[in-house]
Amino acid sequence: MYFVVSDVHSFWDPFEAALTASGFNQNDNNHKLIVCGDMLDRGPDSLKCWNFIKNLYDENRLVYVRGNHEDLLEDCLFELKTTGLDNNCHISNGTIRTIADFCDVAEVDLMYKTFLPSNLIPAEEIMKQINQMTVDYFELANYVFVHGWVPTVVTPMEGSFYPKQRVAADWRTNPAWKGARWLNGMQLNHYGARVPDKTVVCGHWHCSWGWSQLKNKGPVFDLKKSHFEPFEEPGIIAIDACTAFTHKVNCIKFSDKGERIL
Repeated sequence: MYFVVSDVHSFWDPFEAALTASGFNQNDNNHKLIVCGDMLDRGPDSLKCWNFIKNLYDENRLVYVRGNHEDLLEDCLFELKTTGLDNNCHISNGTIRTIADFCDVAEVDLMYKTFLPSNLIPAEEIMKQINQMTVDYFELANYVFVHGWVPTVVTPMEGSFYPKQRVAADWRTNPAWKGARWLNGMQLNHYGARVPDKTVVCGHWHCSWGWSQLKNKGPVFDLKKSHFEPFEEPGIIAIDACTAFTHKVNCIKFSDKGERIL
């Protein structure tokens, strides 16, 4: 059985609560976890979340789909080792906090380069493991698990000068996966950029966007009025619960044969 989460962002308590509520048993070898990217950054529990998924990986019970925050982590480390931190997105996205946690140093020391290069070794070792563990996508029967969306191409709309995005025919091998991790899957799927004969399970964009903008249900950001449960339309299941804002994680389940378990 596969349990699927996304965008945990280093928030251990809601992650653990979601797995428990879904019936995940850490001691059951038949229970596997699919992470649709952004396991780390922003939250307070990077090491705890990392150790948990690394143990599952060592037991061959983890599918780790790479998200844009896994890319950001690698980019931030490169900056720290070369030019020093020169991109404020690593502060706002919490990337620097994750690296500081992994290295057991203060964030301020990394921000102002009051550290020795050797201090980065623990984070570099974890990054090497993340690079070995992560995949761009995972297929299970008629489902594809990604972070943002699959690579797309832009083509003119018939009879119009306006462009339209569609899924690249070679999306599995297309080199544009890093950019695809930033895409809004709900928007693309709704307007026709769908994977033929597949349902894509994705994260990255919080579900409340789809509920608000595509189904006119509630505002985008309101803890009381917005909808953060999984967003579903033909071709997509979006599961990002905006955990850094809601402190909730969505978890859905599939059988080993790729059947959705409700």
